[in-house]
Amino acid sequence: MEFSDVLRPLLYRLPLFLLWFVGFVLALIRWKRHPRNSLFALIGIFVLSFSTFFATLFPPLLGELMKEFSDNRTFAEFILASMRVFPFLDALAWIFILLAIFSARKTEPKQETPV
Repeated sequence: MEFSDVLRPLLYRLPLFLLWFVGFVLALIRWKRHPRNSLFALIGIFVLSFSTFFATLFPPLLGELMKEFSDNRTFAEFILASMRVFPFLDALAWIFILLAIFSARKTEPKQETPV
């Protein structure tokens, strides 16, 4: 297996990772104004990036892992089962993203100017 077989799928996902990095930075910048919403966004972005990274990395490596661990069937079954978890991780991440978008924000009290 060539290194490019592993790297190429990750490069195709690079725009997503860059977008999530921008979202991560924006959530950190807005942390003081809306800490709960920023936390939801950070958790969602982290879970999405983790899930996407490993879901992209596993298929090219799966053939090599199956060859290497052909005598250890339990490990191969673990790898296959873990690949089935990624859609549920994505769904969990999107729940956090939606909570960040639609949950209530505290309104800052308006200061009245003296007349």
